[in-house]
Amino acid sequence: MKNNLVGLLLKLKKEERGSTIVLVAIGMVVFLAFTALVADVGLLYLNRARLANAIDAATLAGVQELPRNPVQARLLASDYAARNGADPDQLNITISSDNQSIRVESAKTVNLFFAKAIGISTGEVAVGAEAKVGPITSAMGIAPLSVVEQQFQSDKLYFLKDGAGNNYQKSNTYEDNDLDGILNNQDDDDDNDGIRDDLDDDDDNDGIMDRDDSGHGWFGPLSLGGNGESRYRDNLQTGYQNELKIGMVVDTETGNMSGGTRYGIEYRINRCPHTPRCTVDTYHRDCPMVMYIPVIRAPSGPGQVSQVEIVGFAAFLVAEVPGTGANSVIKGYFINTVMPGEIDFTQTSYGLSGVKLIH
Repeated sequence: MKNNLVGLLLKLKKEERGSTIVLVAIGMVVFLAFTALVADVGLLYLNRARLANAIDAATLAGVQELPRNPVQARLLASDYAARNGADPDQLNITISSDNQSIRVESAKTVNLFFAKAIGISTGEVAVGAEAKVGPITSAMGIAPLSVVEQQFQSDKLYFLKDGAGNNYQKSNTYEDNDLDGILNNQDDDDDNDGIRDDLDDDDDNDGIMDRDDSGHGWFGPLSLGGNGESRYRDNLQTGYQNELKIGMVVDTETGNMSGGTRYGIEYRINRCPHTPRCTVDTYHRDCPMVMYIPVIRAPSGPGQVSQVEIVGFAAFLVAEVPGTGANSVIKGYFINTVMPGEIDFTQTSYGLSGVKLIH
């Protein structure tokens, strides 16, 4: 009886040991399967992250050329994507009809390792990114000049600063040139060309778009961070280094300051690193000859203007070195370009835009 009991116990012990081995083996298989799954999922995640970085870089590179050059935007996006590891044959680049946004999409097939054991040899990752240009609402590096709010015309030449005693535009502001009983500053059409004078027409037919802030005893410069010719010259050379925003009211800078004007603009032109030197037909947006300028609300009446309100920002390419005295005039070609800064899609656009990745 005793021997039979001992034998039964030994038999049960052997069977339990065998069952444990089976359970351990099953557990190891499950564990290895999960390990394989985690490894392959991690591989997919890593490839997706790398592809997303490449597509983000491509999108941000391409949008820099909008809205002016959509063809170059597409080429840049494709180039940046390829240089960051994306397959050019898997790219899909779309630019909106208004040239304000670009979308880049791509996909990649990833070879798996452990999942092959369960019949899955590859996986696919797909990403997309979209970036859009919008009106700049705040910026740094602004030149201490001003232009009145208007519809600017691309590649047209504008006066950005008047010269002392220069009356080229005064007659178009607070007088009645054509004797029709309407003052020139009240949306009249003094040169009878069908375009209102306040829309920055070329009323004196000199090929240069007119300013609307003349006749106020002020030549156009702004006092940013302090007044005086030295501060004005420094700001004109390298841009005001603090932030300006839409809605700010800033002081005007009195006096002609022809010396600071000439040195400031000459500094910018001489530091153009490009050969040939930048022109309105061929320019680099990061060239010192490109100036960012506040767009201001038109002064409300005649007399000295001490403060103006910023309503936007615009960009101009410096045309030439100014003269002195009455010839201390800054001229610039209006251009559409982008710069770093805060943007707001609801604001009026004056051609100077920022970019935003909106996915």
